[in-house]
Amino acid sequence: MSFSKSKEHASRRSVESELIESLIDRIVQVPTSPHQRSSLSSFIYRILGSNIGPPLHGDEFQLVESMKKKLSVSSEGTGEGILFADAYRKLSQRRVLKNRYAVLQLLSVLSHSAQ
Repeated sequence: MSFSKSKEHASRRSVESELIESLIDRIVQVPTSPHQRSSLSSFIYRILGSNIGPPLHGDEFQLVESMKKKLSVSSEGTGEGILFADAYRKLSQRRVLKNRYAVLQLLSVLSHSAQ
């Protein structure tokens, strides 16, 4: 690699690291140790680099319904399924995300890995 490509790669890596740190700050809203942050960063890189693809069958509606059902069962009357459904409805009306299905799938994968 030439010097300019190496410098560009280092700059891109720095931006990626800042974005990952920002993601950790937004998701984990409690103080974390440097070791915990390192573990979380590694986990996020692993997820982003994985080959998460859509299931062979299914669509966004089925995924949302599955997530609502799982939240309703696991929350035992706290209304997490209803809160998720309301948040999803608001998100789908705003057209903020270009690929909602991918984000929903990421959230689903993260919820499975947290168990």
